[in-house]
Amino acid sequence: MLTFFKKKYRNLYYQLFDGKVVSLKGYKHLKKFKWIVDKRYGRAYFMGYYEPKLCRYLQSKLHKEAVFIDIGAHAGYLSLFAAGIATNGSVISFEPEPDNRQFIKQIISLNKLQNWKLIEKAAGNEMGTIRFATGPTSSMGKVSAEGGIEVKSSTLDEELSELKRVDLIKIDVEGFGGRVIEGSLNVIERFKPVILMEIHSGSDELAMALKHLTPGYNLADLNTGEFATSTQATPHFIIATPNNKFS
Repeated sequence: MLTFFKKKYRNLYYQLFDGKVVSLKGYKHLKKFKWIVDKRYGRAYFMGYYEPKLCRYLQSKLHKEAVFIDIGAHAGYLSLFAAGIATNGSVISFEPEPDNRQFIKQIISLNKLQNWKLIEKAAGNEMGTIRFATGPTSSMGKVSAEGGIEVKSSTLDEELSELKRVDLIKIDVEGFGGRVIEGSLNVIERFKPVILMEIHSGSDELAMALKHLTPGYNLADLNTGEFATSTQATPHFIIATPNNKFS
């Protein structure tokens, strides 16, 4: 019964407010920014309760001069979160899904942000085009040979070649994270950024992180802080932090 009334409330809410511009709530540094109510992305963003542990981690690691790379930016909330902190730095978002890209452009324009750049491509290990499946929700689009649309693809090594620093990379690409790492090895070796990657069930993402990032990185589960290995249960996000073992 409670679920029924929640659905009724949600439907009524979006009938009344869909498309309305609102001020972000929650984090102090976000209250200067605006958001657009959109049922595709839900209320967690502008109400300030999206992925609290992940946001707190970003808040603890980012600073005014930071360069943040957001791979699989979705609606752009984490990019906006970072842009509000890295006021003298920059944010670069990769997002291939057409509707998400359009929404991000609206948010950048609405807030008149100069330190946030959108790259309308899928990040991976090859340059060119790739098949993409849009998915049942806005957050579940993914690279797939059976995908219904074709999108541009590139590598971080190519797209970030002119940068002078990279501090933190977030990767959330529905199982394609291993390919992102493969296309970022020069960036990783050059800048030794902290890497946050969501691990998806049935993917090789954790195995690829262990293969390409160790021994130069320590890998831990964001939720528990414990060491992440391929034999453990799939974590949500892993944190890869550089150590002194780079060759």
